[in-house]
Amino acid sequence: MSNDLEILGSYERLLVEMLLETIAPSTQPVTALDLACGNGTAALAFGANLPAGSHIVAISEDRRRLNALHQRLTGPLRRT
Repeated sequence: MSNDLEILGSYERLLVEMLLETIAPSTQPVTALDLACGNGTAALAFGANLPAGSHIVAISEDRRRLNALHQRLTGPLRRT
């Protein structure tokens, strides 16, 4: 499990751990959807455990928190 999980709250950590346990391991890139992503902390922790080349589409109606996620992304991670 990635050290990225250490920064999550207990609910987010449990959710990410459950998702990682239930998805079939893959060596192929995948696309995941995070609805109501908030500031993206769980999406980033989950994404750190996906195969190379994977994508996460993060959606939130809270523009302020979504902007906070965009500020945390750099280089190839940052897409609009």
